[in-house]
Amino acid sequence: RKNNIQKNEGVEMTKQNKIATIKQANPLISMRNDIDKRRPMLESVLPSGVTFDRFKQSAIFALTENPKLLECEPASVIKAIMTAAQLGDHLGSAFNESYIYPRYDKNKGCSVAILHRGYRGLQRAILRSGLADVVRASVVYHNDIIDISEHPPRIEHKIDPRAADRGEWL
Repeated sequence: RKNNIQKNEGVEMTKQNKIATIKQANPLISMRNDIDKRRPMLESVLPSGVTFDRFKQSAIFALTENPKLLECEPASVIKAIMTAAQLGDHLGSAFNESYIYPRYDKNKGCSVAILHRGYRGLQRAILRSGLADVVRASVVYHNDIIDISEHPPRIEHKIDPRAADRGEWL
């Protein structure tokens, strides 16, 4: 009977080893499964109008867009994905709302994923807050004219038509 138990344990250990090998062989599948496991949590923080499936698709796209993210500490990748969900931002260059970048953390001795908010994500956040009706972004150069008025609040960006060179961008 002991031999049967040991054989069964050996079979079970072999299955676990195979699962661990598959996870190591394809970290994208492992990360996709981790996202699926957190579905209820992600759905609870996603803003209305953003479905889990669409958000998951943008997260997977962001991971395939930068394969070095799959070498990062998995907990940091999930944290970055959760933060993007809380902000209501889609990930990756297709949306320009938020990006995940790998950075080496010398304290941890490994790469970690860092969330960086893109200009579209900031723009959407301002509009959603109700603090502004319109948000416009443009590059400002050294010789451009910027007029800032507090009453009423307004910023006016003018390009000097007489300037031969607009100078360096700021």
